[in-house]
Amino acid sequence: MQTSDILAHMRREIVDTVASFDAELIEYVNLAVQQAEEQHNYRHMEASAQYVTTEATRLLTALPDRWKSARAFPYLTTDDDDTRIEINWGASESDMVRMYGESVTLDSGQPQFIYQTSTGLDVYPLPSGDSDYSDGDWRVTIPYWQYSVDLDDADDTVTNWWSENKPWYIIYQGASLVLAGMRDLNNAAIKAQLAAPILSRAEKQDKRSRLPDRMTLNISRGVYRPGLRPRSGGYRGGGYLP
Repeated sequence: MQTSDILAHMRREIVDTVASFDAELIEYVNLAVQQAEEQHNYRHMEASAQYVTTEATRLLTALPDRWKSARAFPYLTTDDDDTRIEINWGASESDMVRMYGESVTLDSGQPQFIYQTSTGLDVYPLPSGDSDYSDGDWRVTIPYWQYSVDLDDADDTVTNWWSENKPWYIIYQGASLVLAGMRDLNNAAIKAQLAAPILSRAEKQDKRSRLPDRMTLNISRGVYRPGLRPRSGGYRGGGYLP
């Protein structure tokens, strides 16, 4: 569903929208999406990016746009791309400082940890320049969760998973947020109740999509194939009795 259609439906759900809230509807739409993605990591939020270290430089990269959190262990790749070397996330900066100092000559080498700061991702120890790539720098892949792109009331070509798959969750939850802001708490609760089952189904569908395919077994009329049926009688430790 296009953003303009989503906003039109929201306006019909909020009969008495005041002008100040109407101008901010798109913000409530995007807030509804953010609330859903705060509660659960959906498959469409999976992302990864590869970065190149700089010799003797702590910062690997600024946090990617729409970053939510780390998703899996980072890893290094070799020049032929056939080998992955898993490394770890640093638990705290103090741990990293205790393990590795700041000496370029004594405390540099192959990356072993990535530590997330408030603004970026740091490498420990300081990267050496002796990887098997021609430039000597290391390639580090970071798997992470990212928030969906914000919808834009001025551009209907911008879409995200929610606008394409669960637009009525956005409509009802966005309307609930607007009504709550207008202190119409009863109607806000009604709209939230309409949004809740849609969100619940989306989460359940996402969880099911992660399950491995199950084998389908042919139904058999008997447990035993011909010739292997046990003889009638009671069973004791030694076997079936005639």
